[in-house]
Amino acid sequence: LVLLMTLIQVMSPEFILTGTMAAVVCMILFINFQSSRNGRDGLTGLPSRTNFTQEIRARRKRGEAVHLILVHLEGFEEVNKRYGVKMGDAVLFLIAGFFDGKLNRYQVCRFGNTTFLLMAESAGGNKDIQYVKRIKERFESPWIQGDREALVRVSIAHRYADFAGYDENAAIDQLEYALNVVRENGGKNVICFDEELRKQYMRREYVLDCVKRAIKNQSFQVYFQPLYNSKNNQFDTAESLIRLKDRDGSFISPAEFIPLAEKYGLMEEISRQVLEQVCQFLGTYPDLCLRQISVNIPVGQLMDSKLSEWINDACESYHVPESRLRIEITERAMTDEPERVREIMGVKFYLDDFGIGYSNLSMVMELPFETVKMDASLLSKMTNGEKEYRTLQLLVDMLHNSDFQVVAEGIETVEQMQAVRGLQIDRIQGYYYAKPMPPKATVEFLTSRNGNQKKES
Repeated sequence: LVLLMTLIQVMSPEFILTGTMAAVVCMILFINFQSSRNGRDGLTGLPSRTNFTQEIRARRKRGEAVHLILVHLEGFEEVNKRYGVKMGDAVLFLIAGFFDGKLNRYQVCRFGNTTFLLMAESAGGNKDIQYVKRIKERFESPWIQGDREALVRVSIAHRYADFAGYDENAAIDQLEYALNVVRENGGKNVICFDEELRKQYMRREYVLDCVKRAIKNQSFQVYFQPLYNSKNNQFDTAESLIRLKDRDGSFISPAEFIPLAEKYGLMEEISRQVLEQVCQFLGTYPDLCLRQISVNIPVGQLMDSKLSEWINDACESYHVPESRLRIEITERAMTDEPERVREIMGVKFYLDDFGIGYSNLSMVMELPFETVKMDASLLSKMTNGEKEYRTLQLLVDMLHNSDFQVVAEGIETVEQMQAVRGLQIDRIQGYYYAKPMPPKATVEFLTSRNGNQKKES
């Protein structure tokens, strides 16, 4: 632009453009400075995540294989709490300086608030790993600022990336997956994104894709597991259980896909589809001898103010009384958000998985649960000996005296069945009596086992 204006000045000397050219030069310098500044982290001066990803892309296009290291500072908020934010910022600056100045082969960016990403052209397995060890060893010593020092724990994930069949975004996403794996296992360790982790990552992506497809196509299936009422020898309640098939028609375990759905914020739509199918089932078979069906609601949806609205809409759509629905929540939900649980207990609730380790008996007594479902891990101890059995009997008696109904979960053998019936437990759930089954099979099972009785009022 300056050259063009100079040419105009030469060709048309009657126009004086000196001041204009100076202004244009200043503007160009300012824009260039702002662009450079926007591409840098304000605290550490390191490149931003966006600029760094562009640099990785450039290396991929040049055909370079790179070594990537992702370093997360564990529990760094404790440094800020103990020493103050100013000291915390100073430590971050020191750490950035170490990465930028002491690891000469590697470029580095501030990937997140307390996460750094390093990259260099791969020098080969052992040579690359030496740099990972050097980082780990440095964090075993404190960071000194003035007369104060702070010890910072780290989790490290690293990988070799040749970009064969994937791009820079996938390479980074896979590295983040590896970091999450090491952090979920307690952190403070080093992990390499190897072939085994790659298989786990691909499985996660596959399952996640199946979940998203099922949400879009509304292809989740709801099965029902009848519960045996030991008082009247009938199957008069049931639990709804969600099922998901993969592209080949095989079932994916809920233990695998539900945590993924929760992590990626997909449970809201799944919960709505389950509620819809349960109410549709009850509306289709109004005379079926089922007093109620319980629906599992995850912690995230339990805290959603729209939950009551969803229940009302689903019940109204299929002309189902809300009294025929029960919401199951786990002990973890009760422990995490006790006040919120109190607020939303309009529909009657079951407490699921009682006895798995989150137990707070006084809190259970304070909340208006109708039913407590004793987890199979707790009940498995009842056949260990007389002492364990008596302890469980006291627990059941206490719950009964507090007006709770008690359900035994996971009953699969004759011995377990006889033991829980001796405890005078109200209802029994498990494969010994009934497996989870699709809607049509549920109707056939209940009709054959209970006869053509009308549901209890």
